Amino acid sequence: MNILLENFAQICKKILTRLFRAVHFYCLVVEFHLVSHKEFEPL
Repeated sequence: MNILLENFAQICKKILTRLFRAVHFYCLVVEFHLVSHKEFEPL
């Protein structure tokens, strides 16, 4: 059971790290108008 909890924590940490990077990338792109809004429509 302890191994399951450790694995779960690692998976959650990895997911949150990737989500954090994606959100910061989006904010950077929007702030400096690096990509048009039409390109973000599918997202």
